[in-house]
Amino acid sequence: MLWDLSLVEHKKILIKMEEANTQEEKVHIWDKRCHILRYILEPYVYNYLLVTYGPALDRFWKTYRPPKKADNAFVIVERRPHPNFWYILRNIAWAAPQMSVYIFCSDENEDFIRTLLGDKAEHYNIIRAFQGNPPR
Repeated sequence: MLWDLSLVEHKKILIKMEEANTQEEKVHIWDKRCHILRYILEPYVYNYLLVTYGPALDRFWKTYRPPKKADNAFVIVERRPHPNFWYILRNIAWAAPQMSVYIFCSDENEDFIRTLLGDKAEHYNIIRAFQGNPPR
């Protein structure tokens, strides 16, 4: 289903490129394709991952405590309350539990992140680096 949806969207992009008048317009349309496909496919991909791996990741999460400092670290920069953050946190925990985690956030999503982390928040390096919801 995801493949079919990708092909449909890709065909729309190719049609727009054929209609473009300049090479610059074509490049702009082509550059936007990943952005467009991501927003169309992300809910489907996320739902698949959540249903398929979510329960196992959640079980692992219950006993997981990252080291505050380690030789290697995950660095997450997120300025907003991202709807997939629950999964992201659990996925990196499972992928490399020996790594520390640094989260650079905004004053707008710090409470959201701390709520998702719950009693694990003290084991994370949470750094408020932004005010509000700055642009990408």
